[in-house]
Amino acid sequence: MTCRACLQTSVYAREFPFQPTVDPVLGDGVMYAQNPTWTADDVEAKEVIPAQPTFGVPPNPDMPQDIKGLYDESRAVATISPRSGAALLRAALENLLRDAPFSLTGRLFEMVGELKNRPDLKDFWEEVDVVRVVGNQAAHDLYFRPGDDTDAVHTLQAILNELIEVAFTRPRERRERMAKVPPNKRR
Repeated sequence: MTCRACLQTSVYAREFPFQPTVDPVLGDGVMYAQNPTWTADDVEAKEVIPAQPTFGVPPNPDMPQDIKGLYDESRAVATISPRSGAALLRAALENLLRDAPFSLTGRLFEMVGELKNRPDLKDFWEEVDVVRVVGNQAAHDLYFRPGDDTDAVHTLQAILNELIEVAFTRPRERRERMAKVPPNKRR
């Protein structure tokens, strides 16, 4: 359906006096109350929120599914609420660091600090810490004000994707290259 004010596609919720079912005339997208005396016009529709385009960089294809779910949720809400988008990316980072190949424990601050001990992330851990800091600010309303644009969220997405690149994509690509080398040619 289209919003009457902004003319954008919108998401609507309907209040049904009875069990909803598909309207046989209007099709799958319209539902009505399951009562012969009720029509689609009798059911009150309330606009929930204008549908927004998905924001930012798509997730790295090597991103684990549970992390990708949080990442995609962040992309879905970032244009409406950059604070929510940033907080979800912080949660994605925390979950990622608890899983393999990192398998870290403790508070997120401590886990990010551990990254500087990894040779492959030694020069990158400070950028990863930005995801933690901005995500915390977003979650706790510190220095992240309404009207902040989506630039911060876009930066956090790029950092998280690069972390996936370093931790998942590059090792996978190395394994694939080495698999093409005959075993007797490897050291």
